[in-house]
Amino acid sequence: GEWLSGNVAERTLSEFDARYTECFEARMRLRLGLPAATSLGEGSGREECDADGCSGGLVARWLQWLELSRADFLRASRGLAEVGADAEAAAGFLAEHAGARRSRELDEQLASVLRSLRQAVLPDAFGNWPSSWRMAVRLAVPAVVLRSHVLREAGKLAELDDSQGRRLAGEFLTALADTLREPFNRTPQALLAVEDDPRLVWQGVQWRRGLGEDDGTPPVGVRHDGMARGTSVM
Repeated sequence: GEWLSGNVAERTLSEFDARYTECFEARMRLRLGLPAATSLGEGSGREECDADGCSGGLVARWLQWLELSRADFLRASRGLAEVGADAEAAAGFLAEHAGARRSRELDEQLASVLRSLRQAVLPDAFGNWPSSWRMAVRLAVPAVVLRSHVLREAGKLAELDDSQGRRLAGEFLTALADTLREPFNRTPQALLAVEDDPRLVWQGVQWRRGLGEDDGTPPVGVRHDGMARGTSVM
């Protein structure tokens, strides 16, 4: 039998796009350290505005910069918690940290977003970002995220041979679990340019146990150049 009537199913599907957009907007605002409600004073309809625009458009402007600059989404989002008070300088540091494309226009676009965001979160008496806002971003954006191709590598390990493959896959997944145990840590991160080093993912996996020195190189046939872990993102 049907667990949903045709009318209920059609109504649910017709409302999905609007509900998804609402939830996506709320989640993105949380990642920016803002209240989930579109207006800052929920129910009042009030929004914080400055010369760069209003807080209600921050999500769209932030996403537009991410798309145009091709910045690493996770690294840029987490890096927001570490930006300084000077919008222009902060934009440069954040763009470098996220591996973004750089141009005068893109940097100014990001600086404009940061100025509006700082106005929306109400800086302290010295013009600095409030520590509560930094913590809100760190709690909303994980410091470490597992990318799907890392799990595909573990699957390849299991196919090497019955004994070695199972051992390597087990050690590899254990190392990943240890890394992912507390993804939402509160530790500040330096806004530095990051170059992913695939070898970092394989730390803790003993490739040549009993076969001599371990140089951290996967066995022949295991492709590892697609695995990347940066300072903040795996």
